[in-house]
Amino acid sequence: MRPRTKTVVVVDDDPIVLAFVADLIDSSVNAKVYPFSNGRKAWEFCRQTGMVDLVVSDVEMPEMNGLELLSLVKTGYPDTACILVSGDQTYRYMALDLRADAFFSKPFKIKELIYTVRFFLARFHRNITSKVYVPSISRRPVLAVTPAA
Repeated sequence: MRPRTKTVVVVDDDPIVLAFVADLIDSSVNAKVYPFSNGRKAWEFCRQTGMVDLVVSDVEMPEMNGLELLSLVKTGYPDTACILVSGDQTYRYMALDLRADAFFSKPFKIKELIYTVRFFLARFHRNITSKVYVPSISRRPVLAVTPAA
């Protein structure tokens, strides 16, 4: 029996960033990528399908921001990995408190995002439960990436 195709939801209100990140992930991993322009649309999709493996979301968006989306996803689907992205460092700690699996500060290196996406998708495929630890930020498993130099 063939394993089911992994599902990635990408959320950003900037259409150029949304298209870029969605295309980047789509061309880099074996997964079906669904782009959404706000958290509310992404949450409706998650609720309807119930089978989302990974959410990659910007934080600051209209209608429903990335932190609200993260909270809903982690409450309803705790095994879904969530990566949040923001240019504002203050969101990092809020995201970690809401159980984000990774946080990227803008600007970030593209290959680090792809590596992280692959890591979380492989984790689901192989039932790996370990994550990357960043002890200076949190004792919980999480990956935090600082801005690229």
